Amino acid sequence: MKKFIIFFASLFIILNINANGKDDKTKYRDTLVNVGDLRIQSDDVFSTDAYVKAKFRFENKNDFFILLDPNKSFFYINGNKSMCKEREIVLPPGTKKTKVFDVKGPNLNSVQALSLVLDGFTKTGNEKMVNMPELVADRKQKTSAGGVEIAIDDVDYDKAQKFHVRVKVTNTGNDILIVNSGIVELSEDGNVLNNIRKRSNSIMLRKGESQMIAMIYQTTGPKSTKKINWNDAFVSATLLPMDPVEIGFATSPELLSNYKYFMAPIPKKKVDALEDKNIAMNDTRSQKKSETKKENTKPVKAKPNPTPQDKTQVKKPETTRAETIASEGEMSELHAADVNFGDAGGKYYALLIGSSDYTDPNIPDLDNLPVNDAIALGKVLQTNYTFAEENIKVLKNPSRREIVIALDDLSKKVTSQDNVLIFYAGHGHYEDDSDIGYWLPTDAEVSNSANWLYNDQLTASIRKIKSLHTLLISDACFSGSIFKNRSISLTGSSDVIKKKYQLPSRKAITSGTLKTVPNKSVFIKYLLDRLEKNKDKYMAASTLYQNLEAPVGNNSTSLPQYGVINNVGDEGGDFIFIRK
Repeated sequence: MKKFIIFFASLFIILNINANGKDDKTKYRDTLVNVGDLRIQSDDVFSTDAYVKAKFRFENKNDFFILLDPNKSFFYINGNKSMCKEREIVLPPGTKKTKVFDVKGPNLNSVQALSLVLDGFTKTGNEKMVNMPELVADRKQKTSAGGVEIAIDDVDYDKAQKFHVRVKVTNTGNDILIVNSGIVELSEDGNVLNNIRKRSNSIMLRKGESQMIAMIYQTTGPKSTKKINWNDAFVSATLLPMDPVEIGFATSPELLSNYKYFMAPIPKKKVDALEDKNIAMNDTRSQKKSETKKENTKPVKAKPNPTPQDKTQVKKPETTRAETIASEGEMSELHAADVNFGDAGGKYYALLIGSSDYTDPNIPDLDNLPVNDAIALGKVLQTNYTFAEENIKVLKNPSRREIVIALDDLSKKVTSQDNVLIFYAGHGHYEDDSDIGYWLPTDAEVSNSANWLYNDQLTASIRKIKSLHTLLISDACFSGSIFKNRSISLTGSSDVIKKKYQLPSRKAITSGTLKTVPNKSVFIKYLLDRLEKNKDKYMAASTLYQNLEAPVGNNSTSLPQYGVINNVGDEGGDFIFIRK
């Protein structure tokens, strides 16, 4: 009898709680915030009587690592801060991650609006390459340079004569070490072999941290001499602070419009047009509106000194040089007539590669079309633009080795004032399961990837070219795979062209995405046509792309792509074609 009384008493308490609504959830509208190329999307934010929980999806579209220390972040609820206690989030370039933030507290399900202040953001910067010596890969051994220690932990061969090597990398002297194992090559009796291991993603090591890295190479067997070439696989960096981000949540747009944010406590003016949209808080814009409102209502009074609460506000960050130049609105006073490139004194170099005739009978020849395309492009550049004949090199049906040597030659003679255009036409290949794209030089073999030129090797070669601007134009199958994540910037108008020239750029225009392209290229037809018919003295690569996109897309099954080549030094500028 006593047990029945306890059961009914418990049931009464549960029903009573539900009747009073204390166990109900308060759901908030999802919010999307873009901080540069960092995307933060909330997904399922709610509060109960005992806690607030918010799930976020982070997407890093940058070419640097982003870190977030949640212990510096907090929910701002009813004028009070509730600190978060979560593990650190590390976002490598081009990755997505999900993280749940929650805090406990009483009577939280009655809160109709709140915000989360994400503080503790840092990013990798001040990057420098660490040059490591070649290492004979036949035994366990160690080497070190530039604050990096490498120890070969294990070497082995499988039944297919693939060479497996496992190395331990230790960051002994750098604040941050970034390791790109995908571009590590193996030299076997003069042949250069690519790392074919799946999922060779970039990793980040703090000082004192170690990581085992496994690499696989298709070799001829254990009798050959093998050396590991690290290329630019090791990058030293530091952590740079980023501005905090405050994200507001409410049960309705009206409540969010009048919500008092921690970083901008004066309510925003209500905007009816935003009622049906998810609203992301921009503290600087909100603060500016509030100050404007004060000045309009009380024009006689001077602005008051900041209150103690104002000191907690996050000030508008100092605009970087890249942000200033990338801001089209701040450059409306610049015109093409005012542009003077004479002071720069930079030369224009072109490396034009056409691969038509293949030694492997399993790879179909391309009827000399890519070679003819490369020759035609060279003539247009020499005739119409500031490319001197001696600075234009056309490679006709080159081997992989000849392409690598030509790229290396550019890195030796190009200065930081010069401009480089690299063009490739020929076969390409893309491995969907490993997310790796390749150019296929004329000595490539279907059964052996030793002579394939893969994207990471190409970007490593481009990184070595210390030009002011480098533009890659690729007309090949799967050429869009050069973009690990597409980042388009189409501010190529004459109003901004001078400042776009001032900043370094590493951009690419490709004939398609991850699809095949026809042997007779519609892309090259319109590329040559637009370059020949251009009458402007200065034309940005982004403008060239805009002139190509519609006609190529309308007359073929491929859609051209334009974007940043990641991890090679792009700072927001653009390649500028200058007519003679």
